[in-house]
Amino acid sequence: MKLTCILLIFNVNFLCVNSKLLLKAHSELSFDNKYEITGNIGNYIKIENLFWCFQKCIENSKCVSFFFNENQQKCILHPISFWNKTPCQSESGWKFYNTKDASGRCPSSNGLTYYRYLDLCYKIHDTVKMDYNGLVKPKCFSDGLELIRIDSAEKNSYVLEVTDYVAKYGSGLHICIQGTNSISGNLAWTFDDGSPMTYFNWDKTYTIPQPENKASESVIAIARPVGTWHDFYFNTNFLCLFLCEKKMIPLK
Repeated sequence: MKLTCILLIFNVNFLCVNSKLLLKAHSELSFDNKYEITGNIGNYIKIENLFWCFQKCIENSKCVSFFFNENQQKCILHPISFWNKTPCQSESGWKFYNTKDASGRCPSSNGLTYYRYLDLCYKIHDTVKMDYNGLVKPKCFSDGLELIRIDSAEKNSYVLEVTDYVAKYGSGLHICIQGTNSISGNLAWTFDDGSPMTYFNWDKTYTIPQPENKASESVIAIARPVGTWHDFYFNTNFLCLFLCEKKMIPLK
């Protein structure tokens, strides 16, 4: 993959271009002198400058953000944007950068994050009452997005990764995802457009193995802290955070 990279003005932005990719890296000043080792997907030494650290990130399609320390010539890659998370380590000289899609496919101006590995463009929303039709889905629709649809183990794992901080709250706070048994007519699970769901991560160890396959429990949420799926009433007093995603036109 041949890349052309440009250091933009103010020394806080990089732009990298190839025939299929247009990415920029933006400095998040609130994380100055902080860094995180846990969960990294690349930890490099002898990285002489910011350009080479960003190039390491570009070469790894799972990289969403990175920490760089010029004095120590260290570069740490991460697959998440650190939304609602704070790095655990503190040391002088560290800078943090989030990558953003600059092609227009996943506009960061709308608060969207682009995960290249899954070609996933998403936005995380903080906790609301688990009211799918009254709160959750309308919020996604208002941004021209849809509630995230999980159709693979990799996507399920990534959703758990970007929301892992939820686990510390224990039970009662979940992750709302797309899926309903109210469209097919035979309690079969489909996405909101009626297309059949083929991947599931139901909680089979729960007191009542999931799903219960009741018409009244017609939506899906990831139950924390275990991280498996449960069916729920579409409007309950539980709380959930949720991800909205943009339907992406595949790169040619």
